[in-house]
Amino acid sequence: MTGRVLLALSVVVLAGCSAMSDGAEALSPLRSIALAEVSSVAFSPDGGYLAVAGAANAVRLVDMDRWTVVRTLEGHTDRVTSVAFSPDGTLLASGSLDNTVKLWDVTTGAELRTLADDTGWVFCVAFSPDGTLLASGSWDRTIKLWDVATGQVVRTLAGHASLVSSVAFSPDGTLLASGSYDKTISLWQVATGQMVRTLTGPGNWVRSVAFSPDGTLLASGSGDAAVKLWNVSTGAELRTLAGHTGGVASVAFSVDGAFLASGSDDKTAKLWNVATGQLVHTLVGQTEAVRSVAFSPNGSLLASGSDDELVTLWKSVEALSCQVPTWIEVYSDFDSLTGAHDNWLYTWTPISGRTYRVVVTVPWSADFDVLIWRDYNNNGFRENSEKILSSTAGLVGSTEDFVFAPQTSGPYSLVVYSYSGSGSYTLRVYWRRCG
Repeated sequence: MTGRVLLALSVVVLAGCSAMSDGAEALSPLRSIALAEVSSVAFSPDGGYLAVAGAANAVRLVDMDRWTVVRTLEGHTDRVTSVAFSPDGTLLASGSLDNTVKLWDVTTGAELRTLADDTGWVFCVAFSPDGTLLASGSWDRTIKLWDVATGQVVRTLAGHASLVSSVAFSPDGTLLASGSYDKTISLWQVATGQMVRTLTGPGNWVRSVAFSPDGTLLASGSGDAAVKLWNVSTGAELRTLAGHTGGVASVAFSVDGAFLASGSDDKTAKLWNVATGQLVHTLVGQTEAVRSVAFSPNGSLLASGSDDELVTLWKSVEALSCQVPTWIEVYSDFDSLTGAHDNWLYTWTPISGRTYRVVVTVPWSADFDVLIWRDYNNNGFRENSEKILSSTAGLVGSTEDFVFAPQTSGPYSLVVYSYSGSGSYTLRVYWRRCG
């Protein structure tokens, strides 16, 4: 590692696609920023910054609008292996081979705290979804859970037989997944620190783990060039995604969970269809191992970091992977209702940037309102809610569509209000993505 820092910025026009021998399309990068050997990349929650860490013993914040480094966070004394933004975007955590974790103020770049209880190189860091905890995995084979507000260790999770290379919280914050060079993945209860189960399918070092946005799947990348998908509830191995020819260092789900990106020692990143396991695209252009991949919060970009000292940005995953949007059903066939009702039918937290569709089919005449409410506290939603859409209909054997894009965080509740009529009807909820 030379440790030298290059600040050149190059912009490459997307050159189109060419066929690869594996049948997937090869794609050229949009932009590249030359910095230093890259270990980890992460987007801020608002997509305004890209944090880049690696051999320079520092973290660099790249402004996504200006495509330049606007802040350098210095303080580590060895390679920075991992970076993660807090959910509110105000803090950045970094783990390093200097045996420390540091917390930084994103706005000022000031170092706020050094967490130095780790007894070995720190390989990975991750914030809990509520931002109160930080997990770190290290050479000493343990995972530490830190209280972000105080900097104190809440608990230490022990059970791996080798270094811990990757950690990830489930979207609801109840589980923590850890990948280790002992060729296993462990799932832990965050509240108790108890190990729930161990996944033993990987045939080599586990280098990266990631939960799907809905928390039902876990992806892993390992040194045997395999990407695997796991059922979180049962621990069953669902699928192996074969196509890389070198160890897989990083995996990341797209915003809607439909696609998975992987970065490998074979100098490529790949894009996979999660539902089918099909290799959709191979991203070529980097000349050394790809160490880290990350999707932007709005799904418009994929970033990859490599040992060739480049951070590379690729075109929108949706634009790369499809041409025609499709509607994916997430809930259907609500209970039949008769008489006058006021029913809370379904509650969910929408994915940021997704457009939803509600379809009501009524084979008889009725008058009702279909409402989408934003629920602030899961209690007394009517007094603490926001009407998103409504329709009073006198439908006879017809279908009514409502399309809306939530602008704020959920959860949201689907309600049929002031319902009058008799008989049954069908109500379905969809979200929009590219298929």
